[in-house]
Amino acid sequence: MFTRLKGNMSTMLFMIFGLLLPTQLGKHFWPAFSFVSGIRVDYFSPTLYMTDILLFLLIVVMWGKVWQQVHKYAKIVLI
Repeated sequence: MFTRLKGNMSTMLFMIFGLLLPTQLGKHFWPAFSFVSGIRVDYFSPTLYMTDILLFLLIVVMWGKVWQQVHKYAKIVLI
């Protein structure tokens, strides 16, 4: 049952990732160095984007497949 859920989960994460790829949904954090003369400068603030989170979850869910492919083709890549 869990393998079926895991397969569906990776498919759903990939579809949501593709849907949200052109968007910039993110959370800005405003540390003290991001204020210049009392004005918030957004390119000085670190941002956590939704696509970053989805990509991390997709890598975690599919880590077994990724590791097998890297291990399988490691000699070809190194040559």
